[in-house]
Amino acid sequence: MTRSIQRLEDELGIKLFNRSKNKITINENGLLAVKYAKKILNQTNQMIDGLHAFDLSHQIISIGSCAPASIWGLESVFHEKYPNMNIISRLVKCQEEI
Repeated sequence: MTRSIQRLEDELGIKLFNRSKNKITINENGLLAVKYAKKILNQTNQMIDGLHAFDLSHQIISIGSCAPASIWGLESVFHEKYPNMNIISRLVKCQEEI
């Protein structure tokens, strides 16, 4: 781990830790680096979640209807037209027109 930290410091061109004979402590540069690293990790996780959601949205067709018979017909049409897609259907409450 010490070598990894030293390589990072060499790459950045700044010291992240204060070193003494038997002690190493993080300095202000290191604390700021930690803040940036946390932001980068958070953004990376957001990117991964977003990409998974985007990919999933292109694999699933969702059908909603207030009449079950129309779903049965639509499911078979979509299965024939898009055999590689997952078809999800659900009944929803119909709102009465006023």
